[in-house]
Amino acid sequence: PSGKVIVADITLITIFRQLLQNENFRRKFIDTYCMMGGSVFEATRCTEIIDQLTAVSGPAMAINNESPYGTANSMKNSFNSREQTMTNAIRNFSQMKITSSAQRVTLASNTDGARIEVNGIDVPTGSFNGHLFQPVKLKAVAPAGYTFLGWRSNSGTQSEVFGYGGRWTYYDQGSLDGQPWTANNYSTSKWKAGNAPLGYSMSGIATTISYGSNSNNKYPTYYFRRTFSLKNKPASNAVFTLNYKVDDGFVVYINGTEAARYNMWRFTSAPPRRAMSTSMHRSSGTSVKAIAMIISPPRQKSTCPMAP
Repeated sequence: PSGKVIVADITLITIFRQLLQNENFRRKFIDTYCMMGGSVFEATRCTEIIDQLTAVSGPAMAINNESPYGTANSMKNSFNSREQTMTNAIRNFSQMKITSSAQRVTLASNTDGARIEVNGIDVPTGSFNGHLFQPVKLKAVAPAGYTFLGWRSNSGTQSEVFGYGGRWTYYDQGSLDGQPWTANNYSTSKWKAGNAPLGYSMSGIATTISYGSNSNNKYPTYYFRRTFSLKNKPASNAVFTLNYKVDDGFVVYINGTEAARYNMWRFTSAPPRRAMSTSMHRSSGTSVKAIAMIISPPRQKSTCPMAP
């Protein structure tokens, strides 16, 4: 049996080497290989998944005096250099016939449901942070009802509106359905306040919020709010970026108008209270919205309520 396995392995390697003689196959293999390294196996994404798994398995393994953390940390450390190692390996494999240097590329869309293609291959996670080899042709595919306006570089001047770990007011006592909680003049005097990150039962939480008295029937919705000021009216083409970490989804309102959402159903009346089901709950990323952030003068204060 072992001899048959060896023969089978040799046969597959031979077939693969022969396929590499085809220029189209070789180019598609290189692109797909790089795509996996910068998306599916991207270090930040994999670290998030590993942390989620250890958060669940750690307490269970502790019952038997076992721990997943050593293996988890080893895996996370390996992912930090994995993408660069993969890139060097394929660049140095002579049969790939790569003559150009690898170029560092970061890609992301600003709208849920939008797709990015690299040389006709979908970016499977919707964002990319890795290396690609020339030639590279990018294509953006807008979701139904949206129009693609163009590409934007991150090399322009940037300034911070509010930073990580800032103070938020929040409501953690159940639903506010039927109340105008997105309005600027809605009173939050009875809300609590705390520094971000806010949540419960996860590492890195700065402010622990209540899920109610019944752990089997936790509150499905929480409300977070903060006010910030802009010195000047933003330009019509200004882009605002929201960096987030969430479980499971959220909707952002700016001055009472929905500006962005992640992993939430769309409703025509009452605000959403349940996130769409997902196999991996905790997510992080960057969502970019421009027009919904524009504030007409003379008003300069902006209120940013959220409903996860």
